[in-house]
Amino acid sequence: MNKKSSLKMVLAMTAIIIVATGLYMFAGRWDDRRVKELGYKDFSLESTKQEVTDELIQETIDKTVETAGGFFVESDAPIKKGDIVTFTYTHDGHSDEEEGAHEETFTVGGGEYPEEFDTALTGKKKGDNVDIVLSETYGGETLYATVTEVKTPSEDLTDEFVKGLGIDDVSTVEELKGSVRAYLEENFKEQYKKDIIAELEEKIGENISSKNEPSEELVSIFKADVTKSLNETVNYLAQNGEETTIADILKPEMENAEFEGTEDEYIDAYAKILAKRCLVYEDIAKIEKIDLTEEDYYSALATIWLENMNAYPELKDFARAVNKEEYSRVILKNKVLEYLADYYIVK
Repeated sequence: MNKKSSLKMVLAMTAIIIVATGLYMFAGRWDDRRVKELGYKDFSLESTKQEVTDELIQETIDKTVETAGGFFVESDAPIKKGDIVTFTYTHDGHSDEEEGAHEETFTVGGGEYPEEFDTALTGKKKGDNVDIVLSETYGGETLYATVTEVKTPSEDLTDEFVKGLGIDDVSTVEELKGSVRAYLEENFKEQYKKDIIAELEEKIGENISSKNEPSEELVSIFKADVTKSLNETVNYLAQNGEETTIADILKPEMENAEFEGTEDEYIDAYAKILAKRCLVYEDIAKIEKIDLTEEDYYSALATIWLENMNAYPELKDFARAVNKEEYSRVILKNKVLEYLADYYIVK
């Protein structure tokens, strides 16, 4: 290769690089303009993330303890409502070899025993002897009781009690508080993202429209979905004793929208709106370079299948039954909303 041809090649390669770089920069500027034009990154959202407070942590712990039956400590104080009392009793005031003393445990005021038990034991202490006089409804007899143990509710948890709750990696009160905090923070984080997604979906639907017109095929797909949903609603109401028609369901919506036309025309118009919204998400996905991979599709499909396992015992059966193209649109939309939600969370 001579110097002249070598120089030509270098110049040609340089020109290619300049053109390619220019195209890349132009594409980037075009994307920026489209982002601004559509405005999906300029919304003012109202969703807020709930804060985890010490009070909320304690409230959650209290509910956990209540579910576990409560935390009680032995007490020498007078018996009150809510205490767990254990007592022995006889029917004749003394124990003999034939009968002996019976033992019972109940919660004062819990409604487990006749109210005569609550009345007789309230105010007594461990070790006290008590005569429990039953009404005629319960035989009219007298039980001669001795209080052997009193346990009262306590908010001061112990490590021993916490360990007995059987929570993984939690064996102390402080570990329980830390575990509850982590749980609440994760739960609030997930709910915050769900709230943002719902708000974004509403704002995109109300404020953004695609420049492209949906195909008749796409509109017909959404019309079929809308009609199916309306028929299912009519059937559901009929099963619950409420007779109605599609016209009855659509009438208030059509009046509110001041729509002049037939129910079928309204469904057509609504289907076209849904189809155009679908194109908006495709526009955003294109701008943000969001692709739907096979892994994305089948992962999302598996989640949907879990809700339909009664009809489709195997995932492969469900995958064959669904329309891949239609489900792909739904999954892409969800992926776009997830992406935008993440953007607004860190914005």
